[in-house]
Amino acid sequence: MSYCRDSSPNCIPGLGTEKTLMRKYPNKSDYYIFTIKVDALGLDYHSFDAYMKSSGIKYFMGKSGVGHTWVKVTHWEKNKKHPRTFELKDIREGGHSGECTRYWEIKKFCPHPDLRVKYYPPFHSFNSGVVYLAHEVAQDPVSARVPSFIGREYKDNPAKWLWFIYRDGHWAKNSGGHDRVTHEASWLINWEEYQKVTRHIDDLKSHEGAALRNYGLIGNQCTKTAQIIAKQANIMLKDQLISAYINVPRKIDSKRILKKFGADPSKPLILWRDARWSYVVFAAPEKMGKAIINWAGNRPKVHAKLYNI
Repeated sequence: MSYCRDSSPNCIPGLGTEKTLMRKYPNKSDYYIFTIKVDALGLDYHSFDAYMKSSGIKYFMGKSGVGHTWVKVTHWEKNKKHPRTFELKDIREGGHSGECTRYWEIKKFCPHPDLRVKYYPPFHSFNSGVVYLAHEVAQDPVSARVPSFIGREYKDNPAKWLWFIYRDGHWAKNSGGHDRVTHEASWLINWEEYQKVTRHIDDLKSHEGAALRNYGLIGNQCTKTAQIIAKQANIMLKDQLISAYINVPRKIDSKRILKKFGADPSKPLILWRDARWSYVVFAAPEKMGKAIINWAGNRPKVHAKLYNI
């Protein structure tokens, strides 16, 4: 079953590809297995309007804005007393997370008060940041209520917020609170690859996760970090296969969409004046899900996905 009844730390959802892989390739004394798990929210990347609408709907369902991708690496050893069974000798499961919205998370992952003030505006996600900035500027271009650290360029180009780097990135253990898996794939890897993967994960988590601190939609985030970790196991997932490309319109003037955002329908939201911010490319869970399902390399692999995703 891929769903958990709650999002507690003990909730570790999965689609069972690891055990299926072991049954498919029997007669081994040890199994080293690398797994990628994805919780894709079914976002629509065909246009900016479609993306914002679908991410907004999912957001109000209580899910994160873009879903999540994380990894799992395990070592199973044949039980000497019961040769038909295997013992789990080692496991690491988790992924890169950020964009914290709860105050206790902010205090934990961004402990310095000056950074907290600087990097935690009234919005805590990339999508809401763009809409908030555009809305405030539309209401009053001169005295828009935006954080002091945001310069003129952000006011003129709210879409630039999609490039913002948060400082609350961290290693989220297990599923990071996600209660389901929509796509999953497991690969058999060798001892050397297993060592490289576990060492890389340990390095990411060392020094209180300093290597993960920077968290950005177009930089290192859950899906991009999972791709980098997979590379340590010689599982290559090309950028173009895991990336979403979205054209950002210069303005939003649809009264229906403006009402949905709670904005004045008579005042269009200007998203950019500089064409540099007219598009965004980022690694996306939906794209990663498809990439791991369709992966066709020359090593043993098993995949699974929810039928309705």
